[in-house]
Amino acid sequence: MPTSRFCRLTGIPERTCRRWQPRARSEPPVRGPWPSPVAEAVEPFVIKHAEAHPAWGHRKIWALCRFDGHQVSASTVERIMRRGGLLAAVLWEIPKTSDR
Repeated sequence: MPTSRFCRLTGIPERTCRRWQPRARSEPPVRGPWPSPVAEAVEPFVIKHAEAHPAWGHRKIWALCRFDGHQVSASTVERIMRRGGLLAAVLWEIPKTSDR
């Protein structure tokens, strides 16, 4: 969309918009630690289940949390367990089928 049309639609003076453009293009996009209310709400339950069953992985812990009624994804459970150092080490490796 052309700048002039965008300014007409939003009601911003075109001169102001053109002054903002170089600054918006030169600065990197904002990235940061975003709030994660789901992870914070579910973290105590994930830790409780993971400490009760240390041999289980994040998928079984996720299933237990879902069974308890918590809406959480498996990747969130994995992140919580990784942060807490509750993930077990991988003791197996997929066998290679080629020499690549």
